[in-house]
Amino acid sequence: MKNGFFVKTDEKWEKVRYVEILWVRAFENGSVVFLTDGKSLMVNHRLWRIEEMLTEHPNFVRINRSEIVNLNAIDGFEGNCYYIGKNPLYATGDYRQRMEGVFIKAKQQ
Repeated sequence: MKNGFFVKTDEKWEKVRYVEILWVRAFENGSVVFLTDGKSLMVNHRLWRIEEMLTEHPNFVRINRSEIVNLNAIDGFEGNCYYIGKNPLYATGDYRQRMEGVFIKAKQQ
C-alpha cells in the first residue's frame, strides 16, 4: 500500500494513512498511534513492528526507545525536546544524535 498500512486493534484491522500519523508511542504490549484528527489508536503491534512498517518513509524517525515521530509534524524544537503541538517528545541517547543530524541537514538545504 502506497499511502498507508493496516494495523490490528482489539476490534478489527484498520487502515492508517502515513500523512495522518503524528507520532507513535510504545504502550504495554502494543503501541498508540497519535493521529492528526486528535484521536489516538491503540494497536496490537509492538513499536519495533510499527517501525518496520514505516521503514520506506524517511519522514518517520525513532527518537527514543518508546517513540517514533513524523518529522513533518514537528512544530518546533529546543535542545533534545521536539514539539508536536503542545506535546513535548524527547530524543535520548544515540537517537538524539540522529535527530541533530536530521535537522542540521534540513538547515543546510
